[in-house]
Amino acid sequence: MKKSLTVNYIYNMIYKILTLITPLITTPYVSRILGVENIGIYNYTYSVLSYFVLFGVLGLQMYGQREIAYVSDDKDKKNKVFWEILWTRIVTTTTALIIFCIFATFTNYKIYYLIFGIELIANAIDISWLYYGVEEFKKITIRNVIIKIIGIICIFLFVNDANDLAVYIMCHVSVMLIGNLSLWIGIKKQISDINRPSIACIKHIKTAIILFLPQCLDSIYMLMDKVMLGNMSSMEQVGIYGQADKIIKMVVTVITSLGLVVSPRIAKSAKEGKTNEIKKYMYNSFYFVFFMAFPMIFGLIGISDMFSIWFFGEEYEGVAQMINILSPIILFMGLNSVIGWQYLMTVRREKDFTKSVAVGAIINFILNAVLITKLEAVGAAIASIISMFIMTIINFYWIKDLIKIKEVLIRIPKLLLASTIMFLIIKPIQFINLKPILITFIQVGIGIIVYVGILIILKDRMVNEYLSMITNKLKLNGEKDKLLKKELNKNEKRK
Repeated sequence: MKKSLTVNYIYNMIYKILTLITPLITTPYVSRILGVENIGIYNYTYSVLSYFVLFGVLGLQMYGQREIAYVSDDKDKKNKVFWEILWTRIVTTTTALIIFCIFATFTNYKIYYLIFGIELIANAIDISWLYYGVEEFKKITIRNVIIKIIGIICIFLFVNDANDLAVYIMCHVSVMLIGNLSLWIGIKKQISDINRPSIACIKHIKTAIILFLPQCLDSIYMLMDKVMLGNMSSMEQVGIYGQADKIIKMVVTVITSLGLVVSPRIAKSAKEGKTNEIKKYMYNSFYFVFFMAFPMIFGLIGISDMFSIWFFGEEYEGVAQMINILSPIILFMGLNSVIGWQYLMTVRREKDFTKSVAVGAIINFILNAVLITKLEAVGAAIASIISMFIMTIINFYWIKDLIKIKEVLIRIPKLLLASTIMFLIIKPIQFINLKPILITFIQVGIGIIVYVGILIILKDRMVNEYLSMITNKLKLNGEKDKLLKKELNKNEKRK
């Protein structure tokens, strides 16, 4: 049965909101307890681990989601595809784990790397791609919420001083392992029989590798800054850059979460040759990105000074500047997610997306090599902005026959105007003589009211649609209450 796109997005958003809230709870505590150098070590070692995770998963996450979406209505085919992909994933991640353990023994951060190795085990048994493919977002959401809460509790219980970096990593990977194991509970509703590994598993590797290439390049691209900073600068610079990057990525997840919901729909529409439906999904996705990205960019720049003081602590001087420089990435990553992951990868145009990511990665590497030596973390941030912008332009070129760029850009002025006015109003609030945390909350609250209020005045389509939906829902509930009261009165009169 085709599930509601809105319901799926709400389920996914619940998790994404929790993903936003979790760092708001844990990061101020962890940043102060571990210190900027340990945070730098964590960001550096996790970035290196991510490369091994990437090669272990080998593109099977997105490939699995896509292939399951294609056969979701055929239980026998779904069962066969699931086990073939799973066995393939277990082999590739186990191979990556062995190589990673060998690598770890020859590094200065051996203990941290070996603990991180548990994440590779967790990835081997991860079957979230199955549930995304069949649009079972409720199960994923419930799992993720519970696991996030457990993770928060573990951090506050066990991470108590600067020597607890290994404990902090253990909390991270253990919770992930438990979460992925929990997905196997109730799997019989989707998968009935257990299939043994066979030679048929090999056929998935070729296609998965095609998907893997853009994922590989994209991950190298996104992790490159911290790895190069760690090798060319200091762990303190990695710590500052990593904390700012964390805030940016936190915000981006709200925007990119739409892709997980829309991708299965685009896959089905592509299979059925419904180009107009694909266009509709794409235009709506672009508008959603602009609607969310502009206020987030201007909002982050507006609150960064006060926010970084109370959130990270005085030790993290320079994070506010990093946030300001990196904030445009929110828009570029949102647009690239729609074009690349939501569309190109889904309709099997992996080669086009690979080319754009490759260009972005090469430019980012060259700019990092030049700018990090002169500007350290600031140089890495500038390199990311420039390379991501170029990547976005290339991606729009790939869809010029599907999407009219003018129809995409025509919706920007209202959103940009509302975001600018919001910024001009919230920025001066930081000079009020109040506690930084209180100032931040006031800025956020007023910012939301101003942004939405201006869009209501400007009669923005998305805001008006949601207002109409809420109004109609309230009217419907009111009519139901009236009917219920009438029925109760009738029953009382009969008595």
